[in-house]
Amino acid sequence: MRILYLGIAGNEHLRRWVAASVVRGHEAHVASFEASPVPGATLHPLRRHDNKLTRYIEAVPELRRLVAKLAPDLLHVHYLTGYGYLAPWLRFRPWAMTIWGTDVYKNPSRTLADQLLSRAALRSADLVIGDSRDAVRAAGELGARPRRSLVIPWGVEVDRFSPIAGSSVRREALLSELEIPESATIVLSARSLSEEFYRVGDIVRGSLQAMETCDTLFLVVAGDGPLLKPLRSAVSGHSCSTRIRWLKQVPRTRMVSLMSLADIYVSVPTHDATSVALLEAMSSGCAVVASDLPSNREWIVPRPDRGATGTIVPARSPDSIADAIRSLAEDRQERERLSRAARDMIVRHADFDLCQERVDRAVRAVVERARQ
Repeated sequence: MRILYLGIAGNEHLRRWVAASVVRGHEAHVASFEASPVPGATLHPLRRHDNKLTRYIEAVPELRRLVAKLAPDLLHVHYLTGYGYLAPWLRFRPWAMTIWGTDVYKNPSRTLADQLLSRAALRSADLVIGDSRDAVRAAGELGARPRRSLVIPWGVEVDRFSPIAGSSVRREALLSELEIPESATIVLSARSLSEEFYRVGDIVRGSLQAMETCDTLFLVVAGDGPLLKPLRSAVSGHSCSTRIRWLKQVPRTRMVSLMSLADIYVSVPTHDATSVALLEAMSSGCAVVASDLPSNREWIVPRPDRGATGTIVPARSPDSIADAIRSLAEDRQERERLSRAARDMIVRHADFDLCQERVDRAVRAVVERARQ
C-alpha cells in the first residue's frame, strides 16, 4: 500500500510507525510542517506560515494537491489537535487517526473551535487508534465512533529495552560518567519538563525526601524544557541535591542504557494515555512508580495477590512518591520481583512488532472496505 502520513516529522514516535510500515512492504510518504527527513519515507514539507491559523488554512489546498498527485491507499494522521483538524477538509477516504493522549485529554477543551474541530475530525475518521482504553474512551466522548475505534499499544522494542541491554562495561562507563557509585540505587525520571502536568518537580522533591533517610539513592532526571531551570534553582539548597544528575534531553539510544541502569522509574503525570517511556522502563527491568491514572492502571497492578507489576501513588503527592521510593530502595527482593512481573507483562502484551502487526491488519481492513 501507499500510505501518506500527516504529522510531526521530527517526532520519534511517528518515525517508529513509519519504519514499521516500510518493513511490512508499504510505500511511505510524510507530509509535515517540519522539514525533518524521515528514514524510509519521502518527505513532503508543508509551507510553515508564521501565523498558525494561516498555516493550517493554506495547508488544505496544498494537501489536496499532494493527495491528488500521490493517490495514496490510506491517509494516516497522527495527533488530533492540529494535523487531525486538516483531514476532514481533504475530501479523501479512507483515513485513520492515531491519537496521542494530550490531544484528547486536554487540548480539545481549550476553545469552542477546538471542541468543534475535534468532534468533526473524530466522527469523520474511518479508524481511530488509541494506546489505552481510557484514551479511546476520551476520544469517544469527543465524537469518535466506537465501531471504528481500536485500542492498540504503541509498543516497546523488547529486545532493545531489556534488563541486559547494557553490558557490564557500558554500565561501569555510564556510572563513571554520571559519578554514581556502583552500590547506588538509581531512580530515573524521563518525562519532559515542558509541561507542568508531567509533575517532574514532584518526582524531584519526593526523591529528595527519600534520600534524607537512604544515603544510597541517586536521581537521574533525563528531560528538558522551560521548567528545568527554575526547578534546579528551587532544590539547589537541599542537602541531598548533589545526588541529582540533570541530563536534559537524551537521545533514544542513550535512554536504552539509562533504563537498563536504573533500579526505579517514576512517572506521575496528572493526565496521560499510555506512556511509551513507562512501558520501556517496565521492559528494561525497572521497578516502576506511577500516578493513579486509568491508563497507568491498565499496565500497573499494585496488588501482590494479583501479580503486582508496580506501585501506584496519588498524583500531586511528593510525600507518597517518597514513601514508594524509600520502600523499594530498602527492599531489593521486592524490586526484583516487581521488575520480573513488569517485564513479563510487556513482552506478552506490548511487544512493538506484535502491536504493529495489529495496526497493519487494521489499516489493511479499512482500505479493503473502502475498495468494496
